[in-house]
Amino acid sequence: MHISSLPDDILFLVLEQAFNVSGSVKDNFKENLKLLAICRTWRHAALTMVYENAFAICHNTESENQSNSSQELEYPSATTNVKLIISTGCVSIVKKAHIHVSFLMSPFPAFDVILSLLESAETWPKIRLLKVAMQSKYSSVYLQNIDMTSCAPNIENISNTMFRLIPNISKVDLQGVMRDPISEALHGALVNQYAENLEQLVSKSTIALYQVLPFKKLKHVFIDFGSAQNCLLPSMLPEQIESLRLFNGLGDSYWTAFVSPEDECDKIIFSNLKVINIAYSPRATAMLTNDSILHGGNGRVPKKLHFPALEHLYVSSMTQCCPLLEYSVLPSSLNSILIYGTAAVLRSIEHLQLPPAKHLLISLGFGSNRDTSIFTVINNLFANTGACEKVELHLNDMMLPITKDAITCPNITHLRISVQIHENVVLSLISTLHRLTKLELHQIYGDVGQEISIPETNEKENAHKKPYKTNLKFLSIDYLPNIYPHDQAICFLKDLLLRLPTLTRLSSRKTPSRPILDFITACKPLYPHLEKLSVVLDNTN
Repeated sequence: MHISSLPDDILFLVLEQAFNVSGSVKDNFKENLKLLAICRTWRHAALTMVYENAFAICHNTESENQSNSSQELEYPSATTNVKLIISTGCVSIVKKAHIHVSFLMSPFPAFDVILSLLESAETWPKIRLLKVAMQSKYSSVYLQNIDMTSCAPNIENISNTMFRLIPNISKVDLQGVMRDPISEALHGALVNQYAENLEQLVSKSTIALYQVLPFKKLKHVFIDFGSAQNCLLPSMLPEQIESLRLFNGLGDSYWTAFVSPEDECDKIIFSNLKVINIAYSPRATAMLTNDSILHGGNGRVPKKLHFPALEHLYVSSMTQCCPLLEYSVLPSSLNSILIYGTAAVLRSIEHLQLPPAKHLLISLGFGSNRDTSIFTVINNLFANTGACEKVELHLNDMMLPITKDAITCPNITHLRISVQIHENVVLSLISTLHRLTKLELHQIYGDVGQEISIPETNEKENAHKKPYKTNLKFLSIDYLPNIYPHDQAICFLKDLLLRLPTLTRLSSRKTPSRPILDFITACKPLYPHLEKLSVVLDNTN
């Protein structure tokens, strides 16, 4: 097929997937399709993508008579480049398959259409990545009345046929907008079909797993459980796993997936695991305790988890404790450690002596109950960070008062404060945290009526504006207009502009732009650093 004859709908699908276009951007992108159609360079690139990616996007058109369940969805229609690929003899170069099904009552008619398209070729031997997205529009009443027994033959037929047509899948990417039993079962059937050679599993919906034997080649796992009750992982070999990303689970018994029933050892060694990213569901916090990691389906979850090759450790959404950290044996150093938790969580890990990391981030959520002793815990956690390249602290507990002597760790490089903070405390932080390069303040306030002296813009008068000894490059300030008037905020910003010679970017979206911009223009001759300053302000005068 000549490049100029590439159908517009196929071209758009290719570009949409290649650039992850969605939402309002998608509509604009589609409007500009005619511009892409005349651009030979774009069409040449798109043509290559057409023959490397097989698309089948199928939307069911609902039957008018929904009262009869046998007349489910009679009119599935597909937009696809499969016929184009087959007609040009390019089946052997296709590397990826993307199947998207949107349905109201049943996905099976749409899958029948898709499978009939794929069956036009005997097999698709080079496809390694299979993406399946199922967008259901079930009502809650219908969900409760689905007969999964009657669905089983269809699910088995789809998974068997898919495996026969696309046998060499090593990566599976599953997405579901809404969790429903048919999608879960179909996703699970597909995963189990490819279990023997599967190396990467991505699932943004729950899946029903039937596989008993381990996924022996599985290296990368990403599952968002969506706070489902069934948060089971496929059985895996710990020595094979290289990255483990789990979100919205309801407990900490994931590790049972790495232990066979006959295994009596007291530890699991993840010899190649480099990335752990676990974000618990808020609903899980009531059941998450320090010994929860010791219990699971077989009662033999080991006491210690060894991660000798770990490089990145991220744990978040915890409220009581972090059993993963309690029962882990970590390497002597890591590239990054990110911990998001409440005051109780930080207190529970204070004694652990985390290994040094190039990037350490600790984010405090709620739960301090105005107890400022949590700052002692935070400063202790940051005590051995002298060699860290990036040390971040995020404070999000709205009830926590912040005083001048609250944060004393000199190694902090990034500080984000989402709670109310007085301008005098801000100045104290800037003057004492000498490694600070980025400061974000979301609720700054000051003493109403207090004036900050801004000298006239001449060299003699400005001589007393002594700069801070700081490395601060990025400053973001949002203030409380009801208790911090615009005029006072403007004075505060002007003072900072003159005393932060290293500043390269200022953001204050609630601040009127004209007074600040005029001030910067007037001061540039005497303060050269303002010449390169980037500002983001309110567009009002």
